Amino acid sequence: MTTLLENDKVAISRAGTAYSATLGDVALFAAEQGGGGGALARQPGDVFLSFDLSPPTDSVELNGALIPDGAVDFPIVAARYPFMVSGTDLVLPDLRGRVVRGWDHGAGMDPDAAGRLPRAGDGAGGDLPGTTQDDALAAHDHAVYRRNTFVSGGTMQMVFPHSGSSSLDTTTGASGGAETRPVNVAMMFFMALG
Repeated sequence: MTTLLENDKVAISRAGTAYSATLGDVALFAAEQGGGGGALARQPGDVFLSFDLSPPTDSVELNGALIPDGAVDFPIVAARYPFMVSGTDLVLPDLRGRVVRGWDHGAGMDPDAAGRLPRAGDGAGGDLPGTTQDDALAAHDHAVYRRNTFVSGGTMQMVFPHSGSSSLDTTTGASGGAETRPVNVAMMFFMALG
């Protein structure tokens, strides 16, 4: 493991421009941006994930709550996300138990993007950040196996592998759990207010 000294130069990128700086320069920049302590501070409106059970003091859980006068009390958040503003209140998106999907933004990966449900606050729907979709399965079918049997008089009857049907229609047996889901891990979504 290499140990860097205070005056050793390291290559960094700031605002898209690469340059070299000493560790002292990097520490000074981090202190300016993060209010000291060497860590970059979150900006009002930044959304982040955590394993914590409650939000940090400067943040709220994204749980669909209404923050009375939130647009007045947190003007930077209101300006950054005007879709959450309802009068003078902020209406937070509810991300509890949800799988987050990248905004389609015309990519064509979300075939139902135009029908996305309205978001909190301004009520706009369609292909916009903050909109939601109900769960769904892609249209598909399942093969149903059957056998043919001959009955007296020479006619052929199709017999499905079940009993009690009065017609030739049938369905497959149900399988699976209570939802369709990807492999996942639970984390809480927070938003910085100040």
